[in-house]
Amino acid sequence: MGRWLRFGVVQGALVLVVGVAVWANTSRVDAKVALTAASLLVGVLLALFGQTYQTGADPWQLFFIWALLILPWVYIVRFELLWLLWLGLLNAALGLYFHTWGGVMNVWFASSEAVFGWLFMLNTIALAVWEWGGKRRNWHVSPWSLRIVALGSGVSITLLMMTYVVDTTPSIASVLVVYPLWLIALYGVYRRWRSDVLLIAGGCVSAISVVTLLLARLLLWEGAWQEGEFNDDRYCGIGDGRRGRRVAEATTPRGFPMTRDADDLKARLSQAGIIINEPTTPVPLGTPWFVRLLQAFSGWLAALFLLGFIAMGMVFLVESPVASLTIGLVMISAAFGLFRKAQSDLLEHLGLAISFAGQLLIAWALAAFWEAFAYPFWSLLGWSLFGLQCALALVMPSQAHRSFSAFAACVALYMALVANAMGPVASGMALLALTALWSNEFRWPTRINHVQAWGYGFWWACWPFRD
Repeated sequence: MGRWLRFGVVQGALVLVVGVAVWANTSRVDAKVALTAASLLVGVLLALFGQTYQTGADPWQLFFIWALLILPWVYIVRFELLWLLWLGLLNAALGLYFHTWGGVMNVWFASSEAVFGWLFMLNTIALAVWEWGGKRRNWHVSPWSLRIVALGSGVSITLLMMTYVVDTTPSIASVLVVYPLWLIALYGVYRRWRSDVLLIAGGCVSAISVVTLLLARLLLWEGAWQEGEFNDDRYCGIGDGRRGRRVAEATTPRGFPMTRDADDLKARLSQAGIIINEPTTPVPLGTPWFVRLLQAFSGWLAALFLLGFIAMGMVFLVESPVASLTIGLVMISAAFGLFRKAQSDLLEHLGLAISFAGQLLIAWALAAFWEAFAYPFWSLLGWSLFGLQCALALVMPSQAHRSFSAFAACVALYMALVANAMGPVASGMALLALTALWSNEFRWPTRINHVQAWGYGFWWACWPFRD
């Protein structure tokens, strides 16, 4: 296809979609979609022009000119998706500009890390304008579009703060003032002015990440850890996670917007002689998924730091199979206790991480033990791990752990059978076990959750071994 034909195809498509937008009313959805397509075609046209004539322009200029050309359409149509596209183009242009030149005319924030500061200012201004327009000008702004813009602001300032923690750069020292103010503003706006638990949970994740990185630098990189500090700091991740959970749950609305109307309706129905049957016990409210995600993240983070501190003082474990086996069993027992007492996702995921680490230590000890035998090493190791995972799948009081153990048992069985040239049998045995469980699922009503967890593990195992 010649260059004139390529230009003609792109320009013809551009004229066509602009014609559709002109023919339709700008308030209609088809006009908004047409102008969004036209905005994308403008970028295609600019990229084709640069590729054909080799203009030598910097990449950031493409995105900046693209955003500049479509700005009238963005303002006219006021379509959320188009606004997000335009803001994304500005972010890309700004990031590529810093990547090319390292600063704004080498005067303001001339370091390469300062790009996060400029991206933070851009996205924060955009978020403030959108919030103001939605409240004062009745702009139609969905919560998810605001959350995307807030994500750009939060990620930028968090990365800038983490950059300063890792490498204390004087040119970005102002982040020490801006970051706490941003956290305070985030909590004040989305707790008092407009309730949004997801954004507050994101702020908690940001604070936990920064504090964790700061502790890692002070305790690990700079060697400032001293004996006696372990008991004070090892649960920092857990404490942060719990504080984040309390902050997030405190922002949960205490009632629905229609509560008063519902009470009025109940009163009118009662006056009319209509009896309303209501449950005697209140229905418990479930924890939002993003709060559970925050708890899970905190659990794994706390587990990683706890295991890291243990590894610092127990390097000899990898040299002693007996010590590895002993500590591994102790950690699995501790995980079992956590699962029995777990009332939150944080403790459950903490138990998962501790159990997985204990299983690795046991696997290491078994590998060192079977290495001296003449029988095929992988067969012995596979059967040993198969027995371990079967036992864990039966006794561990955690649905996620049962599923993982069932999957790991299939993997260990496959490893043991491959050593004897019987690898394809493993997939058939996993499929047979899965079929037996699903066919008799309701025969054990008291253990139906256990059966489902094992079935999920066998189902996952059928995929990698299906060939």
